[in-house]
Amino acid sequence: MSTHASTTEVLAAFVSGAGYDDIPDDVRTLGRRILVDGIGVGIAGAHAAEFAPLLRYADGFAGTGAVPSVGGRDLDVSWAALLAGAAIHVLDYDDVLPEMGHSAAVLVPVVLSLGHALGSTGRQALTAVTVGAEVGARLGAAMNPAHYGIGWHPTSVLGTLASAAAAASLLDLSPDETATALGLAAAAASGTKAGFGSLTKCVQVGGAARSGIEAALLSRAGATSNRTVLDRQFGGFCDLFSTETDRAEITAGLGTEYALERQGIRLKFLPCCGSIHSAVYGILAVVDGHDVDPDDIVAVVTELDPRRLPHTDRPVVRSGLEGKFSVQYCQATAAVNRRLTMADFADEVVSEPRRQELMTRIELRPATTPLDGGPSTGSRGARVSVTTRRGTTFEEYVAAPKGAKENPCSDADIEAKFLDCAGVLLDGERARSLFRGLRDIDGVRDVSTLVGPVWGRT
Repeated sequence: MSTHASTTEVLAAFVSGAGYDDIPDDVRTLGRRILVDGIGVGIAGAHAAEFAPLLRYADGFAGTGAVPSVGGRDLDVSWAALLAGAAIHVLDYDDVLPEMGHSAAVLVPVVLSLGHALGSTGRQALTAVTVGAEVGARLGAAMNPAHYGIGWHPTSVLGTLASAAAAASLLDLSPDETATALGLAAAAASGTKAGFGSLTKCVQVGGAARSGIEAALLSRAGATSNRTVLDRQFGGFCDLFSTETDRAEITAGLGTEYALERQGIRLKFLPCCGSIHSAVYGILAVVDGHDVDPDDIVAVVTELDPRRLPHTDRPVVRSGLEGKFSVQYCQATAAVNRRLTMADFADEVVSEPRRQELMTRIELRPATTPLDGGPSTGSRGARVSVTTRRGTTFEEYVAAPKGAKENPCSDADIEAKFLDCAGVLLDGERARSLFRGLRDIDGVRDVSTLVGPVWGRT
């Protein structure tokens, strides 16, 4: 009988053993950004019109508990996590962890629900988020681009295990218990790209946050699972969800090298699918830089990486959620308004004639040469060509959107976005106070003191 530790067991040992002081300062900074940004967009998302069906669902069926949640509700840990994850993701304004998808929507709910119930410290919460993000980053590096390419939604699938890792960290599970939690989480993981442009996308992400927490709690309660689920086997997680997996990416340098640091966290400054951002920044550069009247535009040709087109080439848009996954809608709206904001995805403005008419003049093409000088697929860059009625053509190339590791944002940008999002619920001083508490979370003795203010409680 082999005594060689499985991939799952090696990863579990890292999750179980990682403490606050073991994580480098620069990596903890990324974890802190995940927390701050996720909570800001979650406040805005929870009060968006498109989130209303989840509130009606919760009002009819959610289990009551002691965890503060949206709109004054007190829910159990599982329901609070589901709503928090969906709220963070519903606007598609949350961060991007390049190989995994969106980290905050599956990790921050662990803090807001389980962390509140446990009375976790700020250091414990930050450690859990950072460790969970590292697990998600490594799984993504191992299983993508094949996992994404066959239609799975990495945030929902990989995020279930990332959430379980974060919850295991907060619960201080042993390595064996953590491996069991990962096995249970793998059994619950799901989520497809077919749901993009509908409420399904945020629901499956909230479900991932909830399932990860439940997996860790079940393990603590004595449940069993396949503790080698990441290793090669029939029905194993990696082989089921990807056609090509490099398992070395999961364990190589674990604990000394951080995939989270290598990949970086990209914060969004446009409330739409991240694959669209460079295309929007490109057309904004043209209309702003050359003072182009959108009514004078006769043609827009946008080149994107081929991986970005299947879920963003959407020439017909009937709702705000669909608009978030339409390059045509986002570019047309940005050209007409010279900005792109949360308000531009309200259902009632999507049918505005100038936007709809300009959409018909926007053509998407797959880039035939790499957009960033790197791999042939995976770039988030864009080439945008705009031709006017006078026959003049303006071209813009955007290698990486604002907030990416290659085009970093400032601390002031992060604070401004947070205050804008939190402002839908909190007045200026309360929003600033919450921001400071999250920014300085390392010194917080009990994160439950922050959870109430997130949902507007004093």
